[in-house]
Amino acid sequence: MSAMFFGKKDRDDHPSSRIERYNEQLLKNPGSFHLQVKLAEAYIQNGDSERGISLLMKMAEKDAREGAVDKAIAVYKLILRYDPGNVEIRDILATLYSYKGLTAEAAALGDVSSGEEHESKDEKNFLPQISQQEIEQLQQIFPVSRAKAGDEIVRQGEAGDAFYVIVEGEVGVVLRDKDLQENEIVQLGAGNFFGEMSLLGEGTRMATVRALTDCRLLQVPQEQFDLIERQFPQLQQVIVEGYHKRMIDVVLSSLMFFHRFPDNRRSEIISRLEIMPVKKGDCLIKEGQHNQTLYIILSGKMLVQMRSGEQTIKLAELGKGNFFGEISMITGRPAIASVIANTDGLLATMDRKLLDEIATQFPHFLRKVMDRLKKRNQETISQMIEHYKTD
Repeated sequence: MSAMFFGKKDRDDHPSSRIERYNEQLLKNPGSFHLQVKLAEAYIQNGDSERGISLLMKMAEKDAREGAVDKAIAVYKLILRYDPGNVEIRDILATLYSYKGLTAEAAALGDVSSGEEHESKDEKNFLPQISQQEIEQLQQIFPVSRAKAGDEIVRQGEAGDAFYVIVEGEVGVVLRDKDLQENEIVQLGAGNFFGEMSLLGEGTRMATVRALTDCRLLQVPQEQFDLIERQFPQLQQVIVEGYHKRMIDVVLSSLMFFHRFPDNRRSEIISRLEIMPVKKGDCLIKEGQHNQTLYIILSGKMLVQMRSGEQTIKLAELGKGNFFGEISMITGRPAIASVIANTDGLLATMDRKLLDEIATQFPHFLRKVMDRLKKRNQETISQMIEHYKTD
């Protein structure tokens, strides 16, 4: 039991009574960190450990995403008190400790303070911005629209019909996962832009954008988007660069071992990845040759195949969010298969130096990649056995 969160009145109450009281208090103050912790511990003490730990996990993940690293560390440590054998939580803590520049021993001395809460959120300013001068030039051509705090300006999954530049105010970019849970992946302010992904990419909105404050927005209709390229070629380059970086961020956010990185560290990684357009038929990795690059697919389809005598065995077709090249890169051995672009596409590439740096700082990353490597090897063996059965 952790006494630090409880006063005398709490300790004298039955856990079921505390659960009822904390739920009532949370209705009035739903964002209270300490009430949520108290509620989670009350569930655990009432025999519902699964529910209590699940609540703590959601809190810790939210704090980590929002940059409140100290709070995330404290909650993950509390989870370990009730589930000391959880290796995954230990890996996450190791990641957060390294981000803070602390050793595990030093960080273990800290505890959640019962004093005032201190929220912190590092905005990801890695995206290019449009200058005030460029905004003023655009205002002479395109209309300014308004959005009130809470308004959904664009919605994930809908067709994209406009590009937006924020003149005034702030918006949150929200990504909805397969379980319909929403995660805010970035906040954007004046000079930032959004909506270019559906116009330059797949045609549908990849995320929801919601006004966090009252906003003034420049709205560029799809049919007039090419005016920017013709009249503002330098601005067009900024938009394309932003499109590439945002696309990488969306894809990395969907990969669990990147999703757990602190926001500013993931932003730094994104800034160091190279963008590589590919054409159908391009050979990215050649069987039998060494490879020192990890490729992350942002768009398009990549065909993985290997030779067997005079025949070619198709092992897999990989799409957006998949990566390849890790086997030869990590083992140092020649590639066991070739990877060829099956369509035009866009890749993000990571060199060996960056991979080694990430693996050193974030142990869970390398473990997940190695798990993926083992799975990939098993799939390759299965495909070869199936091929020989039907040959």
